[in-house]
Parts: sequence; structure tokens; C-alpha cells
Amino acid sequence: MKIAIIYNKDVTGVFNTLGMQNKEFYSEQNVKRVAESLEKAGHNVHILDGNMYIIERLQHFTPLYRKYSIS
Repeated sequence: MKIAIIYNKDVTGVFNTLGMQNKEFYSEQNVKRVAESLEKAGHNVHILDGNMYIIERLQHFTPLYRKYSIS
């Protein structure tokens, strides 16, 4: 299974920092440990920054699904 872990190490590219921010904080080391554990269980894991480029990066990470018509 493909798993994307979205983690903001750098908030420079985050496009909306207004409003109440999440108070939870996970160190980069803890995020990497979770990713390594998931990989050991057989998953394909990528850690992605949750910034304005997240959609583009997710598109590269996940395959494109095409619909085929049966005629």
C-alpha cells in the first residue's frame, strides 16, 4: 500500500497560516521512525511537505487511473 505522510518541517511554502494552528508537534526523527516501521511492514512510504506543492507531489506519488470502455 502506498502511504503519504504529510509533515511540515518548513512552513515557508505553506499558503494558509491564518487561524488556529495545530498544537501537536512531531519531531522529524519520530516521523522518520513511523515511515521506517511502515516500510518494514511492506508499505511504500513517502514523507511529503504539506505546502502549496502537495497536490503535484501526490500526483507523482500515486499512479494515474484510466477508465477503459469495453465495446
